[in-house]
Amino acid sequence: MRKQYHFWPGEEGLDAWDVDRLIRLARGLPVREVPLDAIKDLDTDYWFAGSSEAPTVRKVVEHSGWSGRSTRPIRSSWAPMAA
Repeated sequence: MRKQYHFWPGEEGLDAWDVDRLIRLARGLPVREVPLDAIKDLDTDYWFAGSSEAPTVRKVVEHSGWSGRSTRPIRSSWAPMAA
């Protein structure tokens, strides 16, 4: 996998966080459950702010780098799972 960075607006432009370094530094920290409702960033169009692109699910998947291949089932409202 290619090197991953997380960019966030800072006082002097974008701050860049090295994701590998963050994961390494977080090892050994306590794990806690956080409700998704508590993560305000999930309700933003951060990746698309200032862009003419609509933040569609497809665009988010493309941004994630997911290839569309999965060994796990994917549930969708238009493709109900068999019982």
